[in-house]
Amino acid sequence: MTKDVLINSRLSIGGGLDYNDGLGGYRPHITLVTSPDHFIALIPACDAVTLAQKIQREYEKQFSKVRNRLPLHLGLVYFPRKMPLFAVLDAGRRMSGAEQATEVWRIRKRDTLPDHSVVCFDNGAAWKVNTKMGDGRTDDDWYPYWRVTRAAGGQVWQKHFQIGNEDWVHVSELQTGDKVTVHPSHFSFIFLDASTRRFEAGNARYTWLLDDLPWLDQTGQAILDQVAATQLHAVEGLLKTRWESWGKKDGETFGRFATAVLRNTRIDNLVTPDDVISGRFFRLLELYLHILR
Repeated sequence: MTKDVLINSRLSIGGGLDYNDGLGGYRPHITLVTSPDHFIALIPACDAVTLAQKIQREYEKQFSKVRNRLPLHLGLVYFPRKMPLFAVLDAGRRMSGAEQATEVWRIRKRDTLPDHSVVCFDNGAAWKVNTKMGDGRTDDDWYPYWRVTRAAGGQVWQKHFQIGNEDWVHVSELQTGDKVTVHPSHFSFIFLDASTRRFEAGNARYTWLLDDLPWLDQTGQAILDQVAATQLHAVEGLLKTRWESWGKKDGETFGRFATAVLRNTRIDNLVTPDDVISGRFFRLLELYLHILR
């Protein structure tokens, strides 16, 4: 079954996809919508995750100073070749229209380098924030400010301003233990095996933090290289059955069971029991074992 994918993004594809069939180069995508805050295109399904990562890297490069308040929401709608296009576009609209709330993240540490800072959070995300202007020499004292919800205490901020009761602090003065309000970027994907599936687009079940995208791709590729598809199907069925039967009632026991299964499959270095319990492992298999195979 031939599959294509609809991509929703705030950044254009540009030269992200270039093919050459021996007769000349071409770009195998069709741009449907282009606006300052929205982008929709049809691309080959096999290239979707790779292209999504290119968009993510470009976003992190261009918007590093404001990514805490100007998020990127990236969605992929996979569908069979004969799926009605109206259903695909409706799924894309539902993805882009989903409500995305702000979150409060705690800073685990902050590393300062000559031209940027790296802010690491308790949830595992690590953001590189450029602290220089375009000339590469002048300190940027205007853009990279963060809304501090709760300070760790003891700080005397030098680069700081207030909007109402909100404290906005320069990234260079953030400290371990500070809690900051962020608008997190998200990545989501869905496969339209039926046109009615479009009503599930935008559901939190299909949504990841954009920071998890590299993990998703690297782990998915590594698992497929190490484990046969038939064995992965068996592992997926076993874990899902046990989770439905007694995992929801006894998470600790299920965690030990998941640890044993992952160890026997020899992927315990790639996937943790928490990934299984949270559903991340099943979503990974859905993409790499079912959609892209």
